[in-house]
Amino acid sequence: MVFWIEIVAVLIAFLMLYLLFHTLKAAAPLIINSIVGFLVFFLINSIFNLGIVINFWSILIVALSGLTGVVLVLILHLLGLAF
Repeated sequence: MVFWIEIVAVLIAFLMLYLLFHTLKAAAPLIINSIVGFLVFFLINSIFNLGIVINFWSILIVALSGLTGVVLVLILHLLGLAF
């Protein structure tokens, strides 16, 4: 009886590993886009000294949108609407 429980536990572990691998494989481009967005956001803000306020909302926009979020925050700042 214990033998079958161990086999089922190993099969469940392999299934969870398979699902985790495919989830991370699908999320990798989103994570890379967010990291590149953060780097560009901080570099643009520090090199050009734009004075964009780095707060929860600007970080959230860049984290969710990546480079598109950087452009959005930059446009909102230059138009004087936010940040």
